[in-house]
Amino acid sequence: MRMPLLLTLILLAQGCLYIGGINHNPDGEISIESASARLEVNGSVTLKASVTDPDDDPIKYQWRVAVVDSANDRYALTRASRNNELDINYLRGATPRVIGEASSLTLNLLPLRGTYTATLRFEDDRGADQVRSKTFTVKNTAPSGIKIMLQADDAYRDLVRVPDVNGSYPAHAYYLARVAEVTDLEGDLRCGKGGGVTWSLSHGTALTLQQKEQRPCQYGEKLPGLRFRFKPTALTQGVLLQIKATVTDGQGGEGVGQLSPPVTLAPNRPPCITGSDPPLSTVASVPVQSALGRRFEATHVSDDVLLGTRYSWAIRPAGDKTFIELPGQTGAAFQMPAWFRLPGDAFELRVRVTDDMAPWPTCGDSALCAPHTGLPPACYQGITWKVRMI
Repeated sequence: MRMPLLLTLILLAQGCLYIGGINHNPDGEISIESASARLEVNGSVTLKASVTDPDDDPIKYQWRVAVVDSANDRYALTRASRNNELDINYLRGATPRVIGEASSLTLNLLPLRGTYTATLRFEDDRGADQVRSKTFTVKNTAPSGIKIMLQADDAYRDLVRVPDVNGSYPAHAYYLARVAEVTDLEGDLRCGKGGGVTWSLSHGTALTLQQKEQRPCQYGEKLPGLRFRFKPTALTQGVLLQIKATVTDGQGGEGVGQLSPPVTLAPNRPPCITGSDPPLSTVASVPVQSALGRRFEATHVSDDVLLGTRYSWAIRPAGDKTFIELPGQTGAAFQMPAWFRLPGDAFELRVRVTDDMAPWPTCGDSALCAPHTGLPPACYQGITWKVRMI
């Protein structure tokens, strides 16, 4: 009698013993398919069962999925999509409900970041079954939709116009780059508390950085900005500048944004005069009463960067070829004393403008002088008034 008992135990180890023979256990495993190597919240994943049955019996499937989120709270999924609430009964030890009965299960709109455990019970139609589990991690959604804004640095916003009238950016201005927009679904980006940004500039070899530093967050910004300036350089042509921001959220998510379109850093444009007193339209003849004197002024000056504007005043008697510089006259205005000239005298008074990066313009005998190309319309580097004393 011992021999039949031993045979029965061996057969049970291989499957189910039933009248008519042995029902062998099916065997299988779970594989994961995803469009991305990184599984993220609101993403999707497909679980596939590869099951074989030695007896070629039909197989029934039961999928259950449990989650332990980033706060170590335990949940179970009630459906394969996010159309229903998470089952919080799993917190109290309840068994997760079956959410799929096919050989594959696609989980759409993954609701939480954390560790997911998919459990599959597969059974043939004669009751032989096996259980397999597969664990995978769902991470937070990486930052996306990153848009960069380039503007004049806060302290110099009133001194520079960007872009200028030609649509370019002065190479020697002080700039601020900041993340103007970023999509952060889980709210991980909080300035100084979560995440950060790494800035990189691509500008070729014609320019060298003089300053590059992070600017702290302001006005509710989620990320710090970047202050930078290039060393003043006598460029002969524009240089393309590309700015890239790599944003990390502190939870393993990373996104990259670039300034679009890139900007052209332009060579220095010297200052020029757009308005004066006496007006530009009267430079050919300015009568002045000798007893009262007269104030001459460059009232409006245009420059790509309003830093370091210099003025030069000079005079020459009518008919002379050489101007005589007026010492000490380095401002935008020249106040002519009442005793400066006698009635009947005629002379020419000239003012020129430049900056620390450009030479003085060569004006010759031009009343309105604009030798530099690329100046705005009706903008002059030198003005010469013809004055008559009366």
